[in-house]
Amino acid sequence: MNKYVFRFGIVTVVSDLVRTALEALLKREFGAGFVLASALAASMFAAYSFAKDHDREPSPEEKHEFAWRAVGVYLASAFIMAAITVLITPLAGVAIRQLFTGSFLSVAIPVCLIASVIYYRGIRWVFGRFARLSVERWT
Repeated sequence: MNKYVFRFGIVTVVSDLVRTALEALLKREFGAGFVLASALAASMFAAYSFAKDHDREPSPEEKHEFAWRAVGVYLASAFIMAAITVLITPLAGVAIRQLFTGSFLSVAIPVCLIASVIYYRGIRWVFGRFARLSVERWT
């Protein structure tokens, strides 16, 4: 599974960088839907690779394992990009101090947990579905 999670991570980071560049160029924000879409597209790429290598759809355990690892990779990359953004802003010290206030954490932690469950279910479903469709297309 590590190979497919690595591929997921590469596609996710590249798509996030492209999305961020487009947002900066167009001076618009695309919203959370595009972030979720990049994660689902990355899981399609990983599912295609899995189906190509194994010539079968993943088992429920493999879907579960891939989805949780992919969510972990996605959250890690999101936190790293957020940290870089905070550090390059002129008011980095103020922003860092506000990150650890109780009011911010009381909102941020539940939002991250809910988003993780949504991402897990979406990634697991797309990984299994797209792998099955890829195998059916080849047979």
